[in-house]
Amino acid sequence: MKTLGSRIVCALSCAALVFAAAFPVSAATAETGAGDGGAGLEAAILTVKEVVDIPAALERFDYGVSEDEDGRLTYSLSWSGDDGYAGAAVRGGRLLSYNGYAGNRPEGSGAAAMRRDEALKAARAFLGRVDAGMALKMALVDDGSLRDTSVHSFSFMLEENGVAVDFVTARLSVDRYSGEVRDYYWIGLDEELSLPSADPAVDAARAKEIYLAEDGLSLRYGSWYDYDARESSVFAEYAVRDGGLAIDALTGEPLSLSSGISPMYDRMTAAAESAGGGSGLSEAEISAVDAISGMKTPAEAQAALAAAFPELSGLKLSGSSLSNSPANRELYRRSLYFSSSDGKISAQGSVDARTGEILSWGYYSPDEKKGKSATGVDAALAAAKRFLEQFAPAKYAQSVLDSRSVKESEGLYAAFGDMEYLPEGYRFRFDRYVNGLQSNGEGLFVVVDMQTGRLKSYSCNWNESLEFPPLGDVITSAAAFDIFSEPQRSVFGLKYSKVYDSGGKETRGEGGDGAEIRLVYHWASVPAYALAPADGTPISSDGKPYREPVYGYGDLGGHWAEEIVTELLESGYYLVTESGDFEPAGPVSQEAFLRYLYSPSQARLDQDGFYRMMEGSGVVEAGERDPEAGVTRYDAAKFALRYLGQDRLASRHEIFKNPFGDAVAEGYLGYVASAKALSVMDGDAAGNFGGDRILSRAEAAAVVYKALRARE
Repeated sequence: MKTLGSRIVCALSCAALVFAAAFPVSAATAETGAGDGGAGLEAAILTVKEVVDIPAALERFDYGVSEDEDGRLTYSLSWSGDDGYAGAAVRGGRLLSYNGYAGNRPEGSGAAAMRRDEALKAARAFLGRVDAGMALKMALVDDGSLRDTSVHSFSFMLEENGVAVDFVTARLSVDRYSGEVRDYYWIGLDEELSLPSADPAVDAARAKEIYLAEDGLSLRYGSWYDYDARESSVFAEYAVRDGGLAIDALTGEPLSLSSGISPMYDRMTAAAESAGGGSGLSEAEISAVDAISGMKTPAEAQAALAAAFPELSGLKLSGSSLSNSPANRELYRRSLYFSSSDGKISAQGSVDARTGEILSWGYYSPDEKKGKSATGVDAALAAAKRFLEQFAPAKYAQSVLDSRSVKESEGLYAAFGDMEYLPEGYRFRFDRYVNGLQSNGEGLFVVVDMQTGRLKSYSCNWNESLEFPPLGDVITSAAAFDIFSEPQRSVFGLKYSKVYDSGGKETRGEGGDGAEIRLVYHWASVPAYALAPADGTPISSDGKPYREPVYGYGDLGGHWAEEIVTELLESGYYLVTESGDFEPAGPVSQEAFLRYLYSPSQARLDQDGFYRMMEGSGVVEAGERDPEAGVTRYDAAKFALRYLGQDRLASRHEIFKNPFGDAVAEGYLGYVASAKALSVMDGDAAGNFGGDRILSRAEAAAVVYKALRARE
């Protein structure tokens, strides 16, 4: 089976495409675009019309044109009318993006009119019209996102020398009902590629050794907060620590494919800062809490911050708040906000309202980005450590400096140290460790200004209320690597990738835009799940078993339900089984039947969350929840009629006449008769309904299929 981790595709990426509204025509760009007498605009229009049929009914036309630093023009074009819209972007004679629907588009529901294999042909034909030569080299990347019920989504990647080129891609979505390409997005190069040799000097086994030695996989603690249950849970996991870590196939050098510095740091810092953004208290509530609990007042909090940060001496207090996070109810955060009299300089800090410990700090001055670097990496790291030793000694003692943050800071100094414009600063990360394992996302994060050597920002993300389970026996990191890289999941293999330096800039090379292109070992797609360290079972971000989506069955050849099951699968409706086969003759449980019926909206929900959704929608009523029980034909009719919104009528059993030869149990006649009337369920050859019989998987497929058809 394929998994989410091996087929991640951004089905909504085209929503971010640049069309006319995003390119207002300024005097400069309008003049630039018209400098050739309109020939460029005309060529752009014809480029779109060679690929897409623009109906005459889309009579309103708008355009914009922008110019990049290399003088390349990008035309954004849009056509609209009462019954449609089309938008496109063109540069250098190539269609970069398209979005919309040219003409009337049927609103789909239920099973799709176009199967996935047919939609794939339509997508390939579209690519062929864009660039016939390039289309032949574009290999389908089985994206594996949970398939939308309105479109078939595809992702293609260029292959050269039998190796994927991961920075040249095309993404398309095809309407399941009209067959039209609804969205298209191209990412590639304008110039001809110049690629290094595809013959690696480092073999796959050695690349694996280097990757593991660089801590590419992390055995750590993960945590999850359940907002419904209002409780946190902690679990151990093996996870891909750094999705951007790759191994140069020619030298064995560890490389970063990330386009900036420490994206994980940015995410964790944001999470730490947002931890204080829980339910704010009114002034009256703040006063009450202060009086009862003896929390630090704003003045006391300001004094604590001023003792650590002399920059506050020239700023005035502009506001304060008290808040706590649902995931850490024991922590109350007193946040204070400061600014200079002219508003150019600002600062923010927060303290633990009970203890006065500093939790965060941020300082902004426009002057701090001017001038060359005056502080080296070693001095900056020493300043960070001195601060933590003085103001967070207990937490600092339980933390381990992430060596990669030091390497990235060294690269930052090399990239920017002699430049007049400085980035934010050196970023150091000190991860929290418990029982010898990193607590993912928790730690102390410090940014030191490159020019002044002062703390630019600080954030403490640390939940003292978490309970960490003992680790127990675990599989090795090599075994975990092998599970992640199984062919049906993802592959750690060869690909061509762009490599960036530590400053986030593309390095010298032959990438057509200043980037260096290297042959590397990397994941075909970074796994979106983790592994339970005890046995390598895939788990989700909440620590519970990962629900793998279904993309095909191997045991339906010649079965009467084969066509129905296949069409449902092509429409995003699937039945999960432990074996991965469909097992058409096997019984179907209540939960499995309901999840089949609600495939598009249930995949990420655990059992409790799913049944809360079912009960909230009225499909399952109080006392009816029985996940493991086989669903009877009676209950299948009841659930299907509620799904169709017919419960109000079908529950009035006294107005219905039994259409079958056998007796119908009390309380089910309306559902059974309505199911027959709507062609959702029928009787056997003898004309009997057989309501007490457990539904088979094949019969469940038939009921789901007919229920979807009844909605159309």
